[in-house]
Amino acid sequence: MAMRLKNIFDQLFSISSIYQFSLLLPHEVELLHDLNHTFLDYGHIGYIHWDFADQAHLHPQKVALVLENGSLTYVELLFYAQQLANYLIIKCAVQPGQIVCQLIERSFEMVIGMIGIWMSGGIYTPLNLHDPDKQLNACIQQTDAHLILVHQPTQNQLLSQCLMINVGQVICFDHINAEITTYIDSINVTPEHISHIIFTSDRSGLFKAVQLRHHNFISSVRSNHIHPMDTVLHHTSVNFDIHLLEIVETLIMGGQAILLHPNGNLREPLMTNTMRNMLNFVNERCRCYNYYGCTECTGTVMQYIGESNNDDAEFLPIG
Repeated sequence: MAMRLKNIFDQLFSISSIYQFSLLLPHEVELLHDLNHTFLDYGHIGYIHWDFADQAHLHPQKVALVLENGSLTYVELLFYAQQLANYLIIKCAVQPGQIVCQLIERSFEMVIGMIGIWMSGGIYTPLNLHDPDKQLNACIQQTDAHLILVHQPTQNQLLSQCLMINVGQVICFDHINAEITTYIDSINVTPEHISHIIFTSDRSGLFKAVQLRHHNFISSVRSNHIHPMDTVLHHTSVNFDIHLLEIVETLIMGGQAILLHPNGNLREPLMTNTMRNMLNFVNERCRCYNYYGCTECTGTVMQYIGESNNDDAEFLPIG
């Protein structure tokens, strides 16, 4: 107390202006500055798709995606994404910064589609198959998109006057073309370019398009703690940007993403069995993260890690 009083008197008899006076002691001011110094250097920030490509070159034969009894390795996923990107550039004349919508159920094609869009320089814009056609058309008109990626289950959906591209037919799983002319290296995009658009509702109930950048997403990913040996279950709807963390964050950090069957999150026995099977492999290392964050914040602002000894808790905190 005496030191604090002395500090105040020292300031009173100094030539400092009154707005510079502080009740804090010098070492407390230094401590306050240290607490507020939250800047982290994540090194070079590039593009989402190039970070994924780096992982594919590091461990090409590692399994990247698993869906039921099927799987894709990193190099296979990279190859199919490049095939799609070249098609979008050459056949569809996709330009850097062009919005490309995607109406695809949870599948390998969904992941190939999003990476292929980024590699072509486009902006990934997911649409939810379960939204009414009126709402889907409103979202398409809002973005002025002219191209929609689909796959076999969604190819007959009638939406606006857009060109529908079937991802499965483009990449042709049963036939691999070894002579792919790639134009990807010439795509002129920067980390400040928009990477994806997520539709979220405002207070009026209307959907608005939230634009997010490569730079922001990569920074968000590097602030999390996904490791190359991690396995992540993807079960979130494309209506929420968390689906990008479950898939893309996992891939660009070198992990493995398990895709839940389409509508699997609505079928309790299927989701329960999937999680039970995962537990057989991950055992006590399994962690359940409860994320919270508005879309505009790029990812999450709070998270809660579920504790194994807290299974009977009535409420699950968000952070």
